[in-house]
Amino acid sequence: MESDLPTRAQPRSTMIVTFTSAVLQAVGAGTKEYTIVYGVLFYFFFIHPLVSPSNIIAHLNITVDNTSALFNDHRDILIAEEMRLTELRADVLTLIREDREASQQVSVTSAHSLMIYAFEKKNTWKKALQYDKDINELKARMEIILLKDAEEHGRLLVERHRVSRQGIFARAGQFFSVM
Repeated sequence: MESDLPTRAQPRSTMIVTFTSAVLQAVGAGTKEYTIVYGVLFYFFFIHPLVSPSNIIAHLNITVDNTSALFNDHRDILIAEEMRLTELRADVLTLIREDREASQQVSVTSAHSLMIYAFEKKNTWKKALQYDKDINELKARMEIILLKDAEEHGRLLVERHRVSRQGIFARAGQFFSVM
């Protein structure tokens, strides 16, 4: 018989939903357990995000590094995007610092400290998502600029080739007309 209880192989969000639905089925509405389960659900889905701020910041940091590498490879073409990339790098470093400070300042015994910690984590999470969106937009703009440059370069090569072939044919025509 297959159990409805969560397993380690399931993602965290699935485990939470499976566990809480099992508890809600086992107890009646309006009981203390029912209220606790809804409190836990509220905490995990609204106060504490399913993806931790630290994971989002790490992903954001990797994205900024990749975008920086793309910029460094094509610095001469993308010079206009340099300031925004530098600003986003500074924002990511600020988020990392704020996240570490919040983790060090929390006191498990103080409810006020825990509320401030939860608020700071939520703000860090929101900022990281916004910065991730910004860096992805910047990277997309940079890729479009690079594609336009490659397209222009390709067209110039084709035009040069066409002109040089016409010159060769013209010289060949002169050569054969002399004979």
